Amino acid sequence: NFAVKVSPDGASFDNAILVQSSNGYVGVGTDIPTSRLHVRQASDARLTIETTSSFSGGGFDITNSADNQNWRVTGSLRNFKLRDHTAGLDKLELFAGASGIVRFRNVGHVGININSPTAPLHVDGAVRVGTVNVAELGSPSAIGAGAIVFVADATGGAILAFSDGAAWRRSDTREIIS
Repeated sequence: NFAVKVSPDGASFDNAILVQSSNGYVGVGTDIPTSRLHVRQASDARLTIETTSSFSGGGFDITNSADNQNWRVTGSLRNFKLRDHTAGLDKLELFAGASGIVRFRNVGHVGININSPTAPLHVDGAVRVGTVNVAELGSPSAIGAGAIVFVADATGGAILAFSDGAAWRRSDTREIIS
């Protein structure tokens, strides 16, 4: 093994960094690393990635060289992002300074501006659904029963509509949207 040791008094030494000869695993704060990089600390364990340029971000990539998949996690002055870098698509983006909170609970519930969501999607406040014109409504059977949309040009005026699995219906009268 290769180790870098430190001492508070010059008499007793602890491993600060240890590289295992058997597998190349690196331990920071541990004498028995269990992965390629294992960081251990009694409380508030963290790994800091710092950039020193204004408006630039720091982050890391998770790459699978066998299938060429690359995920990128970045943080900057503006946002925190999880990106499918292979496809070039942002999958999750959180903006710095934004009010509100999104919580993912271990029971499959997502809460927006609520600490303890009690339903698969629990929103504290108004919800906005997409706006479409009648000609743009997708197949109600393909989308499925329970889908909702705001139809801007429905006969009789703009209205919230829902799919019953067979047709798009007005939310006020249940008449089929035309």
